Amino acid sequence: LVIGLLLLAYVVAKGWIGLKRAFIVGIVLFVAHVYWLLPFARYALSNTDTYLNSKLNLVTTPDNGLKSVNYGGWDSLVFGKGFYFESLDIIDGDVMHSAPILSDWENYWNQGSVRNVLAGVFVLAVLGLVSVFVELGWWKWGMMGGFLLSASGLAISAWPISYVGKSFHLILIFEQAFRIGFTKLSILYVMFLAVFVAIGVEHIGRLLKKWGKLLVCVLVVIGMVYVALPIFKGNFIYKRMKVEVPKEYLSLIDFMKDRPKYARIATLPAQTYNGWMITDWGYTGSGFLFYGIEQPSLDRAFDVWSTYNEGFY
Repeated sequence: LVIGLLLLAYVVAKGWIGLKRAFIVGIVLFVAHVYWLLPFARYALSNTDTYLNSKLNLVTTPDNGLKSVNYGGWDSLVFGKGFYFESLDIIDGDVMHSAPILSDWENYWNQGSVRNVLAGVFVLAVLGLVSVFVELGWWKWGMMGGFLLSASGLAISAWPISYVGKSFHLILIFEQAFRIGFTKLSILYVMFLAVFVAIGVEHIGRLLKKWGKLLVCVLVVIGMVYVALPIFKGNFIYKRMKVEVPKEYLSLIDFMKDRPKYARIATLPAQTYNGWMITDWGYTGSGFLFYGIEQPSLDRAFDVWSTYNEGFY
């Protein structure tokens, strides 16, 4: 969608020549992505109902939608929050107790000084957006379209841009694709935010003298470091992203290498539908054995893709 907006802006600005070049770019992008587009299209045309009617989708999609609404206001958009701030994980291997994964970040970003810096960054981006109407340029119009598209997809509770975000949910395929806007659009939003912050700084610099422009740039860099300070305290990568896999799992992977490749594996127990496993040795996730074992396996992580998967037990 974003690339489409950029190409559309280019075509409007360049006319027939722009149309031909945009067509070539479209062909190149299609060829580069055809390896997954065609299988996805085949599945979408033949098995969409299986995914939509799976228990996992029926339970989690409304829940995630409510979370997106809860974190879809201006406050979350300006201060960069999403429903991942509610994500929990077990504490020190104790499966009966949990705590927020991003608690250190949330506590830090709730400080008044940090919020002021984040608000200042957003204001700079808005100034960059306004400059689009002062200095015309096809790439700026395309970037503005991408920024507004990603922002409206995140801020589905923030009037008035919420109407754009909600319109996605009127189309079934977009309703599923963007049911969790934060995971799909947050990186795009941050990228466009950075672009318009840079444009905003550039225009402020033009209004100031040489040293004034340098001062603004220095303040922006200091602000970037300040809001990201937890990174330098060991919170860049979640501490449980790296765990030591027990030797029993590795032995199983080695054992299956000598078994017939046509064999089928049922992962038991299959007591939960959410396909999410929590172990007392530190791993939490959707599973990993199927990455090391070549034989096909029936795992609850694959429930949504086939009725046979969901009902095999």
